[in-house]
Amino acid sequence: MKTFEISDDEAAAADAWLEEHAKTCKVWRPKTEGLFAGQVYHGAIGGAVSYTFTPTSLGTLCHIECACGEKALCNGDNF
Repeated sequence: MKTFEISDDEAAAADAWLEEHAKTCKVWRPKTEGLFAGQVYHGAIGGAVSYTFTPTSLGTLCHIECACGEKALCNGDNF
């Protein structure tokens, strides 16, 4: 089995990007009514954010994609 990992620095950069992105993303806005009012809900299994790993001969490329379509590299750089 092949596993992929991101470094602590990449994880911190990804978290920082997600936190900044959530301020303007309509997918991450809290619900205003119903059962999940005041919460950000993405379904029973989540899926609001995807991490994609692409192995290459020079290393492994990692990027994050929000359900709204916005993407960033795991190191925090935008495409």
